Amino acid sequence: MTAFALIVASAVAAQDRDAYDRRNVARDLELFRSLDADSDGAVSATEAQGDVNFLPRFDALDIDRDGRVTRSELHRYLALAHGMSADEQRADAALAAVTADRPRSDGSARTAK
Repeated sequence: MTAFALIVASAVAAQDRDAYDRRNVARDLELFRSLDADSDGAVSATEAQGDVNFLPRFDALDIDRDGRVTRSELHRYLALAHGMSADEQRADAALAAVTADRPRSDGSARTAK
């Protein structure tokens, strides 16, 4: 009975970890989108100023050290940090599923790409 309980507990923990990773990926993608004020597909150090969730990780995210975090740099970080695929379509689909019905932080409606 104990071995069975351990197997079940292990499976539940793995599912919890997967859910945790999916929530964090969706949260970071939404944060990136909200900080990209000029909608150029990158977050500059200026755009990240004052954000207590993004700014502390800015240097880790800015792989090429050009002062901007691009979408591909963010996807690479998410793949490394959360074991999620760096496939941009998959990550964008995860974001769309989580944020489809929510307005942008500035109150404007989202538009499908």
